[in-house]
Amino acid sequence: MKSSTPPSRQPRKASASANAEDRITLRTGARVRDRSDLKKILLSTQLFYPYEMDVAIDLLNDQIKWKEESIFSFIFADRNRECVGYVCYGPILTTDNRYDMYWIAVRKDLQGQGIGKILVNETEKRISGRKGRHIYVETSSREDYEPTRAFYRRNGYAEVARVPHYYKDNDDMIILMKTLP
Repeated sequence: MKSSTPPSRQPRKASASANAEDRITLRTGARVRDRSDLKKILLSTQLFYPYEMDVAIDLLNDQIKWKEESIFSFIFADRNRECVGYVCYGPILTTDNRYDMYWIAVRKDLQGQGIGKILVNETEKRISGRKGRHIYVETSSREDYEPTRAFYRRNGYAEVARVPHYYKDNDDMIILMKTLP
């Protein structure tokens, strides 16, 4: 027997990903409690050197202190009121509308669920809104960074330069770039 209720009016089954509590929400305002969430995110990836994590927290502290006056912009991805991913970007001061995506990280157990793509898309949208033309990303050549480099390639970033032994011996800096439409 067919239902007389049109499909658009039939109730939909709720899925786990459709729960309001599981949705990712984006925000730009940095909070003091983001310090501990960022540390958890960065530690969970098992990629960053301790001194790199210190720099990430310093940039967050700059954003907390200076808010809109900071040259560093942040977008936070929250789930259940907890920061589970973030991106930090800003203009390259000595250039004509070029931007750096300094940091992007998603908690390891949530990687592969589209949170990074959401953050990249929102970052590109905001940079484009500021008349940004090109975005640059610096990343490591270490083997354990291959998934990171693949993520950037899937999102339209291409390798444009390599600086040998930049981070440490045999750990080159790879520079990727994307031109915005």
